[in-house]
This record gives sequence, C-alpha cells and structure tokens, in this order.
Amino acid sequence: MWPRTDAVTFESAVDLKDKSLESSTGELLPVQQLHDGRWIFLAKTIPPLGSAVYRIVANKSPKTPSASMIQGNVLDNGIVKVEIDPKTGVISSFTMNADTFNYAGPEGLNGYLYSGQMLHDLQTIRRIKRIVVLDDGEVAATLRIESEAPGCNSLLRDITVYKGLGRADIVNTLDKTAVYKKENVRFAFPFRMPNAEITMDIAMGEMHPERDQLVGSNKNFYSILNGIAVNNLQHGIMMTSVDAPFVELGEMTAEDWKKERRGEGWMSAAVLSPTIYSWVMNNSWGTNYKASQSGQVRFCYSLEACDPYDVRLKRQGIEQAQKLVCVVSDKKDPVTPLFRLKDDGRIALSTIKPVDDGTAYLLRLQNLSSKPVHSAFEWLKLQPKSVFRCDNNQQWTGHFNHASFRLMPFECVTLKVKK
Repeated sequence: MWPRTDAVTFESAVDLKDKSLESSTGELLPVQQLHDGRWIFLAKTIPPLGSAVYRIVANKSPKTPSASMIQGNVLDNGIVKVEIDPKTGVISSFTMNADTFNYAGPEGLNGYLYSGQMLHDLQTIRRIKRIVVLDDGEVAATLRIESEAPGCNSLLRDITVYKGLGRADIVNTLDKTAVYKKENVRFAFPFRMPNAEITMDIAMGEMHPERDQLVGSNKNFYSILNGIAVNNLQHGIMMTSVDAPFVELGEMTAEDWKKERRGEGWMSAAVLSPTIYSWVMNNSWGTNYKASQSGQVRFCYSLEACDPYDVRLKRQGIEQAQKLVCVVSDKKDPVTPLFRLKDDGRIALSTIKPVDDGTAYLLRLQNLSSKPVHSAFEWLKLQPKSVFRCDNNQQWTGHFNHASFRLMPFECVTLKVKK
C-alpha cells in the first residue's frame, strides 16, 4: 500500500480541448487527447485505497506550445531517452538522462523473432516500412514502428514515454496469419548488463534462477508473474510483462527437451544471462486447443531503470497489472480510505472483502520484499472492534497487534477485522 503517480487514460463525451485538470491543492495538470480519442493526464500521489478528484477547468492563460518529446526516431522526456533503429525498428539505445549508460545490448531491445520447431528457419525483421508519430503532447509521446513480419500480416510496435515518468511502455500488436505447422514467436530483450543478477517475479515471492530452484526444476524456460529484473552492482532495469509470462534466458531453449529421447533435452543448469526472450506464441504441443493462432493480438511491456540494491520488482509488477482507474463523475469529494499502513510501501493488500455475516472485513497483507518489514495500521474510515489472525474459513488462529507488527520476507498474513 503506497501512494501512486502514473499516467491515466479515460474516455469523455466532453471535449477537453483548451481545458486543464485542477487538483485539490490548486495545481493545474495538462490533459491531452490521444490518437485513438482517449484522454490522458498524469495523476499524482493517489492514496492507497483512496482517490483524488480533479476539476475540469478552462485554461486561465494563453497556452504555449509544449516542448516536443520526439526528435526524429528518438523519444526523450527529460528522464528517459529511447532511440529506435530506423532500419530494424529495435530499441538501439535506452538511457536515463542522469546517466549515459545504455541498457540496450548491441542487437537492440524488442526485436521480433519467428521460427519453426526448435528454431528451424529462424527469421527476424531486416527492414521496417516506416516510423510514424502517433502522439506528441504535454503528457505522452508515442512512436509507432510499422513493418511486415514473418508469420504475420503486419506488426506494429508502439513505444511511449510520459512527461514526468522514468518509464517506457511497449505495445506490440501482431496481425497473425493462420499457420498450422509448428511455429514460435518471440520478442528479444538483450540487456547490456555484465555479471547480471536475474530476479523473477513469481506468485507470493521472487525467484533467482539456479540458486532458488529445486533439483530437477525446469530451466529451459520460466513462467513469471508480472515481470523480471536484471541488475549488477552498478545498474538495474525492470521489465514488466503482464500478458506474456513465458521467458527464456540467454538462449532460445524452450523446445530443447524434444531434441532427445528420455528427456536428455532438459537442461541440468540454468543459463544466467541478461538476454531475455519473451516466448509469446507457439503450437509446439499437440493438444486440444486451436492449431492456428490467427488474428490480432497484443503483448505489452514496460521498461524502467531501478536501484540495483533495491529492486522493487513486485511493486512495479502490481502497478502495471492493476492500473489506476479514472472515471468522469459529478461527485466532488474523494473516497476516504478505510485505513493506511505505516511503512515505506513494501506491503501490499492482496485481498479485502466483507466476511459472510457482514460484521467484519477479511484482509490479506503480503510483504513484497526480501527483507523484514515493520508496520502499523492507521485506522481512518474503518474503526475496528478487534483484529486477529484467521484462516481461510475466517476462524481465529492467533492474536495480532495492529498497532505494531512485523512481516518476514514475502510473508502473507490473513486478518479478520471486526467492525
């Protein structure tokens, strides 16, 4: 539970041209119309379990043109700078303006790869059609890379940066053809990170390949929850991949188990590499689902540099999986939170719901970090009669001091809060 600042999109029947959004403190925030008709603005410090209300107001002074965040094939919002290769469409450079270090490897990030079974006839994109500007305003700027792609009618790769955020978002849209033979589709993210440490977001925790795996675990490919991080002693970068969970490290090894009989193709040791392959489509398994994968499909990624000594991967993954929601309303007052937690944003509220008889709430808290966290409840709209630990059947299992408690690394606790 932590305050959030992020770009928020919404639809409005009202034309907001020459309008601004005014916060409760009187700050005026620009609002921009995107190419698809939606509106976008930067919502700042939204409280957990709460909301913020912005008034639509007329611009009070003549509007001056905002500085462009696009210069040719480069996106630059003053925090993060993304350069796109004009020939292949990959991200050839990903830097933070406070540091000249390029996180992109020589091959470039977000490269498209298509192959048959076990990398037969591996193909990529040698030349794109064009790069076009979709949006370039006071809030967001987007470049679209249009190209043909093996196995597809077309491939669109949209790269977006936001004013005030150190993040780049990627949306890859494939118009897939119907192919009935064995095929694989991947996007490659080779990061420039010597001596890399790999952290994978998984359910209820994090995992480091090899050292956190049981003997006999699958090391040909991995299934992540919301993201993966690559870091060393100097630099770190997080890549969220909410709707593309399969990844490979260093090599495209997902199908290697088929190379030999009796499982000799299963890898006995993990490849620890800063090169990440997002394995988004395949029909390698002969089972009871559609044999072809035709139609339009999107895969979304986010890239953000991070503190190599404090990789908050789970928090970043939750923010991308659970976006801020904006609605147009005539209500003037914000939602009052039920409570707050006194910590530094390392605890997530994964569940909150009324119990069966309506006399209490069921809460589930999880420590998102690999370190113990000390916290306390600050009760606001909800004033509890009692708080205790319970099981999934809402039965008492132990005392709980809501005024001062500690959660161990990745610990999850279920609480019953009587009203």
